[in-house]
Amino acid sequence: YTYLELSGNKESYNYRHELSNVPIKFTNNYMCPMDLFRYCSDNCNINNIFKNLSRFNNEDKNEFELYNVTDFENINGKGITGKINDKTYFVGNKKIIQDNDIVIDNKVLTDLKNEESNIRTSIILADEDNILAIISVEDKIKDNSVKAIDELHKMNIKTSMVSGDNKISSEIIADKVGITDVVSEVLPQGKLDYVKKLQNEGNIVSFIGDGINDAPVLALSDIGIAMGALGQDAAIEAADIVLMDDNINKLATVRNIGGKTLAIVRQNIVFALGVKFLVMILGIFGIANMWLAVFADVGVAVIAILNSMRMLKYRE
Repeated sequence: YTYLELSGNKESYNYRHELSNVPIKFTNNYMCPMDLFRYCSDNCNINNIFKNLSRFNNEDKNEFELYNVTDFENINGKGITGKINDKTYFVGNKKIIQDNDIVIDNKVLTDLKNEESNIRTSIILADEDNILAIISVEDKIKDNSVKAIDELHKMNIKTSMVSGDNKISSEIIADKVGITDVVSEVLPQGKLDYVKKLQNEGNIVSFIGDGINDAPVLALSDIGIAMGALGQDAAIEAADIVLMDDNINKLATVRNIGGKTLAIVRQNIVFALGVKFLVMILGIFGIANMWLAVFADVGVAVIAILNSMRMLKYRE
């Protein structure tokens, strides 16, 4: 089978992904029907990593026959399937291969385990009988991830990582950024169940995601936060908060803004009710006059507005 690696290695690669600028290196001859990938990206928006995988650079222009894909199906949490020339092809993780009784030999299993230990997610391309290719995708941890998680922990906010990726990769990445609670190899429904479990335990849950499969969880969580730059439209629409520049350091900023806003709201409520009750008591004893009553109404409102305007000067 063909082995394709998407990683940070800048040596000896043939193609470059147009959107994410990820180098693509082939270790074997190009031999698999990439039209299925093209069909998926153009029609189903499964994953931007395949968006321009079939576009070649100026140094290596090859032409391939385009195939019509029929009976296309997206299987949540597992992958995709479709027919080319009446032959079924599967693209996804190990689950979709096992569900369709396709034999995974020892060499493939060894390669998959090696990729897991190298913090890579493997995507398998297979037909009805054999595995044709393995595509290995390596996630790059954002430079500010460790700082963002540390800031949340300083605020006594518990963090968890819920991922559909393999257990080894998920645990290694979580350890690098400082997350101790890891739930891996879960389907989209598993993410929903995990959030419901936390909510049933009395927790206020904020979920951060950017994929199509994250949309239901973002809608269910108490506070849904989506990544605006690379996030899918469904996730952005379901979220309560959108980080337009995908800077997760702003999670702490969001928390600080929320805390500051809530503090000002409480100050205004206590001040307004306190003054009104005081004037009312004074009025019962005949001490308060009309001007004091006007202050208790209009004056308190103006002071509350001025107090609220302090948020305009808030800086990170």
